[in-house]
Amino acid sequence: MTDSVISDLRPDEHDAPVPQGKSQRTRQQILEATLHCLADWGYSHTTNESIAMRAKVSRGAVTHHFPSRIALFREFAVYLMELRVAEYTDMVRRIASGLEGGPTFEAMRLTLDLMHHDYSTSACFHALQEFMRGTRGIRTLGKLAATLAKDIDTRELQIRAELLPVWKEFPETSEVLRDLTVYVLASVSMTPGPCADPARRDRLFRLVALAAMTELERAQQSR
Repeated sequence: MTDSVISDLRPDEHDAPVPQGKSQRTRQQILEATLHCLADWGYSHTTNESIAMRAKVSRGAVTHHFPSRIALFREFAVYLMELRVAEYTDMVRRIASGLEGGPTFEAMRLTLDLMHHDYSTSACFHALQEFMRGTRGIRTLGKLAATLAKDIDTRELQIRAELLPVWKEFPETSEVLRDLTVYVLASVSMTPGPCADPARRDRLFRLVALAAMTELERAQQSR
């Protein structure tokens, strides 16, 4: 994959060698802790100290495995992508199971509820948003975060095409509806504000579902 987080994981002379056994388990604990620090406390509070505390290892263990912040986040990006793709695949499978009769308003509402639950409860999703927000303006890490987000978006598109074949018939409509639902739901999930009220959130989601079905019907009629 060109310009992807995978290709960004080129060997670096300052990186520690890939460990085995217990050392690898410690490395995994550090990556898991990084994810939860980002999701719960944000990028600025995701320090070696906070990661070590969350991972229940010494600060020295963190710097032993990841001598620099860049080394840590380069490997973390691949770890986060793998987790997020697995979560997204599971969510889309659940959405697809409710579309046996084709897209309907009721199915669209169910889709929004499933996506909202996923975005609200997923540490991966929140960690990605915090990584993107926190590294904005930081040259190397900002580029890595942007590449990670692009890679995840590409994989999500592939998953939707595979598991929701109806959307392959209308690629441009699928893209605009994806943008509509993702940006609305991401905003509600990250900063719920007034939409923390279930009734107000339901009205918003019904409006989004109606807009989505109107756009889909327009695409079907223009074929």
